[in-house]
Amino acid sequence: MAKQYPKQLKERAVRLILETRDQYKTESAAIRSIGAKLDVGPESLRNRVRQAEVDADARTGTTTEESTYGCSIHPSTYYAHKKRMPSARSPRDAELAPLITSIYRDNYSAYGARKTWAELKRQGHQVTPVHCRALDEGRRHHASRARQEEPGERDTDRHPRPSFRPFP
Repeated sequence: MAKQYPKQLKERAVRLILETRDQYKTESAAIRSIGAKLDVGPESLRNRVRQAEVDADARTGTTTEESTYGCSIHPSTYYAHKKRMPSARSPRDAELAPLITSIYRDNYSAYGARKTWAELKRQGHQVTPVHCRALDEGRRHHASRARQEEPGERDTDRHPRPSFRPFP
């Protein structure tokens, strides 16, 4: 089972190796020695040293910032997705997305996929309910992520309703 090392310990171990590796015959000897003193596995420490060298531009590779920037999937999966040809449906989705968004906004952001589909049919567009549902779910996903980034605003504050006077 893998050990979880505190961040300060990892940083200290890497700093010690980078500062004292010239005092040892080889870098692996420095890693083994310092790893044993700090109770850190040598392979884990070697990987951290390599990554620190990449981050400091002393070695080629993907920096920590590049590997974590906006991407939570494996790099090979990302590049396979980028190389793939667009699906036959994606041009149609790109054409329908502005229409669906405008219908959604024109109707006080209250229409779901079913009502959006009915409105598109009334306007004379040939569209399936599946298109509306998929694009509606994508819009909701992006809206919920945007809402998470704005913690100070509540849902009830987003759509002001007309106030009604109570009955006398």
